[in-house]
Amino acid sequence: MCASGALICLPDGTYKVSDDTLRDFECEVEEAEQVQNQARARFIAVCRQHCPSCEPEESWKAFNEKLLVPLVRELGARTYEILSSTQKSFVGNIAFEEFFRMFPENQQDNLRTAILAFLDPKNDVVRTFMLGYLNSYFFMESASLDTSALDALARVKPSFTLFLDTNFVFSILGLHDNPSNAAAISLLRLLNTLPPSVTERLYVCPMTLEETRAVLSANSASLEQVEGTPDMARAVLNTSTLSGLARKFFQEVVNAGQTIRAKDYFEPYINNLKQILRSKGVELYNENPDRLKQNQAVIDDALQLREYEVTTYGPRAKSYEAILHDVVLWHSVRTRRPQLVESPLEAGYWVVTVDYRFIRFDLWKRRQQTNEPPVCLSPTALIQMLQFWLPRSTELEETIVGSLRLPFLFQHFDPAAERVSIQILQTLARFENVNDLSEETITQVLVNQALRNKIPSAQDTQTKTELVREALVEEDQQLRNALAAAQNRLETLHTEVATKSATLQELQQHLLIQERETSDKTRAIQQLQERLEKQEREKSEAEHLTRVEREARRSLEHRVTELEQDRDREQQRASLRKRVTAFGVWVALSFVAVAILAVFLPDVLSRTTSWSYWRISLLTWAALLVLWLQLVAWRGSASAGLMEHRLFRHFLWAKTRLLGAIGLVTLTVIGTIAYELLK
Repeated sequence: MCASGALICLPDGTYKVSDDTLRDFECEVEEAEQVQNQARARFIAVCRQHCPSCEPEESWKAFNEKLLVPLVRELGARTYEILSSTQKSFVGNIAFEEFFRMFPENQQDNLRTAILAFLDPKNDVVRTFMLGYLNSYFFMESASLDTSALDALARVKPSFTLFLDTNFVFSILGLHDNPSNAAAISLLRLLNTLPPSVTERLYVCPMTLEETRAVLSANSASLEQVEGTPDMARAVLNTSTLSGLARKFFQEVVNAGQTIRAKDYFEPYINNLKQILRSKGVELYNENPDRLKQNQAVIDDALQLREYEVTTYGPRAKSYEAILHDVVLWHSVRTRRPQLVESPLEAGYWVVTVDYRFIRFDLWKRRQQTNEPPVCLSPTALIQMLQFWLPRSTELEETIVGSLRLPFLFQHFDPAAERVSIQILQTLARFENVNDLSEETITQVLVNQALRNKIPSAQDTQTKTELVREALVEEDQQLRNALAAAQNRLETLHTEVATKSATLQELQQHLLIQERETSDKTRAIQQLQERLEKQEREKSEAEHLTRVEREARRSLEHRVTELEQDRDREQQRASLRKRVTAFGVWVALSFVAVAILAVFLPDVLSRTTSWSYWRISLLTWAALLVLWLQLVAWRGSASAGLMEHRLFRHFLWAKTRLLGAIGLVTLTVIGTIAYELLK
């Protein structure tokens, strides 16, 4: 870091962060805060749009702290598990259903829709915000990896054999809501961009294919007796009691704008399931793992898991057949792995699922092992792992964020509630005038709690028909009552309007009288205003003339002041010239006197001493010049005006150098005389 300039080594051996690095860090922090604020604003906007009854700020806080952060933390930890084979105690603890239960039941579906709208992989702000979270936790977890794990990661040429769970197959087939389909297709497209050094194969087990067909057939059979009219389909979509498959069917009815038979919709998938999957790059695995259904360990796991499901989820627990499928798939994939793997990436076989109950089962099983790599991967965890071999791109980022939406789309619904809804729809389809029922009426019948409580106990079709007819009659009566109340209210409003109209006419007449009186007063006021305006104009003109006169006086006074200042300056300059002239005359005369003394004095002194004439003359000139220079400097310094004069400053400059030269000459002469005397 010192070589790169990020750190600076101080003389005392300590280190400090360089200013450039610190500025870059502060800019990154500021950008991160800006992105977080923008993401918060977007969440609040979609929350107000899709779930207006929720308090946006509280919903954002709960989503961020109770769901998003734990979800991202789990994904980072699961990626760390894959690379290090070290288990994290909190993995698998994400409780989507518990989060939604924090909100009233009438808000949960709308809030789920708002979260899906927020997690839009095409939105730059959301993508940056989510990737910042993911990368931060992934970096924190990967920093704990030891050298051997990283070396193994670089050395191994990974091979991914991916077995798809049933729910993920439905997304590939496009039989769930559109967001999940797009995320699944994006993942498949991303797998096709892996480099040649990475081998990937997608498989579906025969039992998974059978389970998929069974689910499709069950939905086709249950919906076959439902008259899928567009109004009925829209009413169904307004409720949340049907599975994703049924909702997708009714969504297709709405899109088509006409009645569609469930058999016509589901049969192409049931009859051509293998070919459709193969066209999407998913092959059927030849070996059938049904033999494992007789394995005692598999049976024990299935029974324990069934007991846990019933205890934890009650009526929403998975069926034993669904649990047995998951347990058999887990054991089938687990037994295909090598007994000893140097790197978790050498495991080779994985299960891709968005069923978090299945992922929790995987965690429970691995807690019984030591350093056991995960068997089940969520699509997001798989993408996080594949980042080591994929170039960073917008498509990769969109796929990562899009995969985060999958857990919100595959929450387990209540099968009993779905059966009740389908029974109501089947009964409605038997009514001859079902096409005359409005979307609002069908919706109210579907959510009629009294009807939903009675339908399960009805033993025959006639009883169910009577219950639904009663609900329709009740709904019709409510509509009639509402219509009567609206008509009464309308009549009341008409009476109020008539009364207010009469009052309005009286007020209008009174207003006309007041307007005439006001008109006379207005003319008088206008005349008064005209006189006032005239006076104001005259006053303004007088003030203008006064202002002009005042400005002229100030200008004249200013000009007089300038002339007086010019006169004073001229007098000062004249006085200065006189002083300079007098000083110059004095300097010239004093220099003449010094010159006369310098001529005659050496002759007098030469008669009284044995020194040579030129030495006496030189010393005399030096002494007199020094005296003269000092007198001139003293005389000039006595006058402040002369001290600032340019000629006097030149004189002082020359004086300094003349004194130096005279001193040098004098010292030379004195030194010569001293030498001769000593000699």
